[in-house]
Amino acid sequence: MKTSGNTILITGGTSGIGLAFAEQFLQDGNMVIICGRRADRLAQFKSKHPGVITKVCDIANEKQREELSTWTIKNYPALNILINNAGIQLATDLTKSVDLERVRTEVETNFIAPVHLTSLFADHLKTQADAAIINISSGLAFVPIAFMPVYCATKAAIHSITLSLRHQLKGTTVKVF
Repeated sequence: MKTSGNTILITGGTSGIGLAFAEQFLQDGNMVIICGRRADRLAQFKSKHPGVITKVCDIANEKQREELSTWTIKNYPALNILINNAGIQLATDLTKSVDLERVRTEVETNFIAPVHLTSLFADHLKTQADAAIINISSGLAFVPIAFMPVYCATKAAIHSITLSLRHQLKGTTVKVF
């Protein structure tokens, strides 16, 4: 994968790994688009890095994911890298009645959203000469922490789906990491 001259979309780009990716890819001469739920965090990042493109989007929302893909492809047709990074990590005690809305939000954000976004961008990425999809998992996929079982399970699912996606995109210009 080439590391400069790309147009990159990073979900969850305002903190943690996503923020570090965004800063490094900007420094390396890429056009970087970050999305996140909080307009204030996006504005704060943009004030430090005026070259970044920002888009408010809650990837836990199906309609907003669809709008993000349409907007990105229309406005940035050179997009060639998708980084599925956004995630949430919630403590969950499975020995007590769980708040299903919290569980659904964690699964939607950490697993369903990357699967859906990948499907929305795959055809576009296949038209690019050097394309990639990068799914952020965690070592917790393999060595889970008992008090965050849903998070760990979603990261194991991301690992699995990434292997399948790599197989499905074999023979195309899209590399999967």
